[in-house]
Amino acid sequence: MTLEVLADKIQGLALDDAECLPFCPPDEIKLTLEGSDNIPRHLFRVFTPKSAGITDEFWTKSLDARLSGKDHKTDIFARVDKRHVAKMINSHLRWYHCTSDNLVSWSSSLLVVLVYIFYLQASTWDGLTFGNIHLCSTFRGDLANEAEEGDSTDDDSL
Repeated sequence: MTLEVLADKIQGLALDDAECLPFCPPDEIKLTLEGSDNIPRHLFRVFTPKSAGITDEFWTKSLDARLSGKDHKTDIFARVDKRHVAKMINSHLRWYHCTSDNLVSWSSSLLVVLVYIFYLQASTWDGLTFGNIHLCSTFRGDLANEAEEGDSTDDDSL
């Protein structure tokens, strides 16, 4: 299968609102993101059977989405209780085990996720092996243009 055919098939995919929670920042934040050349083109995620959320070949779901928790379909920017949002972000970034978390971690650094994979495998507390540690990647861009122009990504964007 050629890259152009694959790009056409991927661009033809569509999701219903009921199936996902799109990233939807308010207009004032969108303005700061537009025109920014610091938005990574590739994102990476490491997941295991012991991850709080669920990741498979189609979906990445947070702990709240997996458990159909309260507000799991409410965008983080649209939430009224900003204190709760701040607490959730703080707990997520510190890897605290919480009963509610509607966030999923991704990295723009392949090196960071590879180091994390080796850390998980070397840790004895959860019994993970390379066979059950998975790496997921996503690409933000136009695959058809990438095929024509070649990958012009420099090292700074990884």
